[in-house]
Amino acid sequence: MNNNDTIKKEIKNNNQFADKKELANSRFGMKKILNDQYDFLRKFIKKKNSILDLGCGTGDFLEYCQKNKLFVKYSGIDPSDRCLELASKKLSSDTNLIHSDIENITIEKYRNIRPDLIILRGVIHHLENPMNCMKKINKILNQKDQLLIFEGNKESLYRKLILSIADFFKIKHEISQFEHKSYGQVREILQNSGFSILEVKLFPGFYLPFAYLNIKNHYLWKFLIFINGLLGKILPKIFGWWMIILAEKVKNV
Repeated sequence: MNNNDTIKKEIKNNNQFADKKELANSRFGMKKILNDQYDFLRKFIKKKNSILDLGCGTGDFLEYCQKNKLFVKYSGIDPSDRCLELASKKLSSDTNLIHSDIENITIEKYRNIRPDLIILRGVIHHLENPMNCMKKINKILNQKDQLLIFEGNKESLYRKLILSIADFFKIKHEISQFEHKSYGQVREILQNSGFSILEVKLFPGFYLPFAYLNIKNHYLWKFLIFINGLLGKILPKIFGWWMIILAEKVKNV
């Protein structure tokens, strides 16, 4: 399969998954989880002029940022036209939403955006050539501008266990043609793409399976969020479902 066929297949998967993801994210428990995630991600945001959400999906994070007035300008890019259609319904009319293949981004397209922060949430494992993409991101950013990555942690023992159980019982979850990268692999990609890593954290996902049980008890979710945070502090390598990496552009490549 050539590169274009691979990209087309990935976009087709994203289009088919868009409505299912939107439905899943609308559940009571998943809303609690996403808000908890975004509150945590917010701590890493240092630059607050213009954000570019690369692989913005259905726009949940941009919606959170707008509600909390975290930036002045908001832009999102996604290869799925269905995701952008759903995103446009929840975001402000001045949000710059762009339908584009992330692997083939060019600086010419984004000269007017000039973000000082680019965020990639669950994007890297959808890229055939992450190194090539990071080098293009480098060209979009100015010196000292920042890149925030939120990606599944393939080294988490709890994550491996839950996904293995899901596969055994044939429970569908997000799929990609490409494997998740380890922290070491992502670090190497960033360093070879002109970025310096400023901060790394693991974010726990103990409560994630409970979201799919559609439990709607507010007090139970307060307890689950508390336990999730506690396990993240005590046993981060086991329960750290996601890794968060804040990096800064230090040189042109």
